[in-house]
Amino acid sequence: MDPSIVGTQHEDPPVRWGRDDAILYALGVGAGSADPCAELEYTTENTPDRPQVALPSFPLALGGNPIELLGDVALAQVLHAAQSVRLPGPFPVAGAATCRTRVDAVHDKGRDALVRMSSALVDLASGATLAETSTVMYILGGGGFGGERGPSPRVAEPDRAPDRVVEVATRPEQALLYRLSGDRNPLHSDPRAAAAAGFPRPVLHGLCTFGIVCRTLLAGADAAAFERMTARFAAPVVPGETITVRAWDEGDGTVFDAWVGSRRVLADGGFGLHRDGE
Repeated sequence: MDPSIVGTQHEDPPVRWGRDDAILYALGVGAGSADPCAELEYTTENTPDRPQVALPSFPLALGGNPIELLGDVALAQVLHAAQSVRLPGPFPVAGAATCRTRVDAVHDKGRDALVRMSSALVDLASGATLAETSTVMYILGGGGFGGERGPSPRVAEPDRAPDRVVEVATRPEQALLYRLSGDRNPLHSDPRAAAAAGFPRPVLHGLCTFGIVCRTLLAGADAAAFERMTARFAAPVVPGETITVRAWDEGDGTVFDAWVGSRRVLADGGFGLHRDGE
């Protein structure tokens, strides 16, 4: 891995989305799957008294973190290690924006490397920032260049029972639906690609798991109140498995993790809503 990529930037071509795109994304992360009459604000555009809103994790499907910034790295070397998203306000159900991405750091993990990127989704008309994201990529075989290892931040689990434990079933075809929101990596659809990567069958997109847990943590709250969410990807989910979300409500937000049986799939999770007046 070439550490000189730190500071390089990339601006995506403009991306445009409409109400149907926001609905398709919501369906892809399971909105309405437990009860089609619930979550209609995410899954319909014409329900009386339920104006359509976008899920706060939707901007993660709209671009950013281009692999070309990584230099001479093959897609098979890249693992999605962690993700965060922050919204200054409600995310629009339709709009046009450009995504500006910067490489913030490259860390030498010995055999492998870790790359941190930050992105801003900027409204084309007003220039306002609609969403800010941070992505951590683990590059297999990219280490050994003599750089610093960098920090390994961890979120301490509160020393008490979770305030909430919620089980969320995923569907066998979940990845096939989620991929329609933009991530067509065959790892999530083609059994041969999954086998080549060491998986017995296609796995769920990490960002789909992220979106499912985001929905779960909102727990009926107004999506407009969402401020931030972050998590580390600890293990993949196989479509059809049930995710158990554990959440601890703290003074400045929520600490969470997510499991499939005894396998932790999301770790070091943080979730927060805007405080009144902010």
